[in-house]
Amino acid sequence: MYMLSTVISQTGECNAQHATDPCFLNQWGYSTLLLIIIGIGLVYLLFKKRKFLVDNLKWIAGTVFIAGFLIYWYAFNEGGSDSNSIALAFRSALSSMEMFASHSDLLEVPEDLHHDPFYMTIFSVIHFLAVIVSAVFIIKLLGFRFISWVRLCMANLSRKKKCRLFIFWGVNDNAILLANSIRKKAAEPKGKNEEGWENCKFIFVRLLSANESSSHGRFTFSHFFNSSHDGTEKFIEKIEELDGILVNSKFEITGRVIDKVKSEFDLYKYLGLRRLGNLIKKYPQATFYFLSPNEELNLEAVSVFKEIAKCKEDRVHNQVQIYCHARKNNQNQKLEICDGLKHQIHIIDSSNLAVLQLKKNVRNHPVNFVDVNTSKACVKKPFTSMIIGFGETGRDAFRFLYEFGALIDVNGNRNPQKIYVVDEHMDELKGDFLMKAPALKERKNELEWCEEMSIHSERFWEKLSEIIHDLNYIVIAIGNDNEGMALAIDLYEYAYRYRKDCFNDFRIYLRVNGSCNTIQLKQIKEYFNIYGNTRDVIITFGAQEEIFSYDVVSTDVLEVLAKEFYYAYQKIMIDAMPETNEKEIEEKKKAKESLKQTAEEEWNARREALQDKHSLNAQIKLAYQEEQDRANVWHIDTKKFLAGAMGEDGKDNKERLKEMVELTQRDAHTLNYSKVCDVVSSTLFDNLSKCEHLRWNACMELQGFVTCDGDKDFQQKKHKCIVDNDILRSKYPETIPYDQCVVELSFRLKKN
Repeated sequence: MYMLSTVISQTGECNAQHATDPCFLNQWGYSTLLLIIIGIGLVYLLFKKRKFLVDNLKWIAGTVFIAGFLIYWYAFNEGGSDSNSIALAFRSALSSMEMFASHSDLLEVPEDLHHDPFYMTIFSVIHFLAVIVSAVFIIKLLGFRFISWVRLCMANLSRKKKCRLFIFWGVNDNAILLANSIRKKAAEPKGKNEEGWENCKFIFVRLLSANESSSHGRFTFSHFFNSSHDGTEKFIEKIEELDGILVNSKFEITGRVIDKVKSEFDLYKYLGLRRLGNLIKKYPQATFYFLSPNEELNLEAVSVFKEIAKCKEDRVHNQVQIYCHARKNNQNQKLEICDGLKHQIHIIDSSNLAVLQLKKNVRNHPVNFVDVNTSKACVKKPFTSMIIGFGETGRDAFRFLYEFGALIDVNGNRNPQKIYVVDEHMDELKGDFLMKAPALKERKNELEWCEEMSIHSERFWEKLSEIIHDLNYIVIAIGNDNEGMALAIDLYEYAYRYRKDCFNDFRIYLRVNGSCNTIQLKQIKEYFNIYGNTRDVIITFGAQEEIFSYDVVSTDVLEVLAKEFYYAYQKIMIDAMPETNEKEIEEKKKAKESLKQTAEEEWNARREALQDKHSLNAQIKLAYQEEQDRANVWHIDTKKFLAGAMGEDGKDNKERLKEMVELTQRDAHTLNYSKVCDVVSSTLFDNLSKCEHLRWNACMELQGFVTCDGDKDFQQKKHKCIVDNDILRSKYPETIPYDQCVVELSFRLKKN
């Protein structure tokens, strides 16, 4: 305090002589320069270091408070407070606190200090900083809503046409994860992304719950201190890091909204989101995400958008793509194909996408757990698996293993496969599942349903002891991460103790939700290295961070290969059409002319052609065809692995792949596979075709189809070709080229 007094006293000389020899602070040039420097520093801190200010606000506020305390202590040290520490301390502290409310006690400062430029400069700067701290504090509470309002207005004034809008209806963890993934994609080098990625805008719409007043949707002073009770505040910092915009709707989006609005733009006006509606109309590339963990709310909101879209006036959603987090079942899939935003709605099924992670890597395919003879594309060992937990993820894992586990043995027959399914509530779960896939009732040798079996029961471990030597693949999907992790560790130790080949051709797959469990499991794996095992036996999949990423949820990524596969398949089948007479020549010519210019156009043309029939049979046919195209893409790796054209690491064996491309090359004149001319190549190609047919059978059975003797019937879901290879070759040899075409294409399609 003495030092401060000395410094200010020394400036008195400057003050006493300011009329003839003014202090530099009383000269316009110097003071203006100093003001500019201070201003630039503040602007830099507010706009470039705002996160630093917010994160360290309490320390900055404390420093400003102490500075104010000292400047007032010096000024009040006179009169009744002279050398009175108690009076000085309380008066200085009170005045220093008032600074943060934009109030100063300058009138109580001695008159002579009013003319001291050095003191007044320090006094002014400290008070200004106190106001800045208060402003930052208010912004931290809810000032981001004002910033969002400004950003939304600026976006509406902007003339940038090449821009992508990503609008998240609901603020939650899933939305933040996906937004961060999109931002990373946008940061990729030019050339990897399409136009518009360099200008991405993220808009988060806070949807009010039913018990909240619509007044919460208005911007009032009370919002500075309490914006909502739904936990939105914890996401504000993350939204700000994305340079995002946060807006509030006045009402929740429920079925009652339909009676109050007449058009899409009316909906935005009703919700208090008129500016957002204008913005969507202006920028054609917009994507909506409904990612709330509450799937019923997502479906209801999307249904409202779908119903209102049937009105042709004030259209907003012409080019909008909508992603809805929900289970992809028969009921919900109707949203995708019925009138109103037809083909613009896409269901995000987190369980299905979790299993898709396994499909994407051949390391997780059943073919990787049996000895493969790559010269004949056959396997030497049965494949045995166990599904623990038959909920959504368990059922999707079952579908994957049943379809991709359909392989050919050394004798050219179906390779033995066994799937054990364990769940405490198996009776009701199995009944519902088999009702939708009745053909599986006849697969008693391949499937064993462990009725009412708890993982904690003695029966479970007794069953495990019977099959542990043959068991290759375990999927744990019981819904509880901690319980699942404990079970995975128990199974690991059990296999180490009792399995003959220990961990050869054996792996445990654990469905988790959070990344923290993945980290914990990694630490446990390090502990298990004491067993001398360095390979990963326990594999986690399905974490939210992995699922809610752009490359996983976007149909642009998921279906692009399926569309290319279908398009290439169509071209091959047209090229293979015979031309022995004028009628066949004319049919081939028409087929070529009807083929669209791009895979996207051909895919959509098939959809439109079938949906225009407005029949359930056409919808069933379309669903099975599209599902087969998707499955064909993911099964490419299995075929390559069988032929030795791909290794366990998922990398192509380029030399072998080149051989397979040449082997499956058709003769330009006969259109036959002329290079398949010896026993080895014939066996290889035949087994690959047989394997493809078994996969096709399994996929059809999982979609509810059964075999029949007559023609196919989509109403009753019957198809005559769902038979073993021997019967197919004797009764329906004309269908074999379809399987061969899929095999041929599997070695030609470039799959990233």
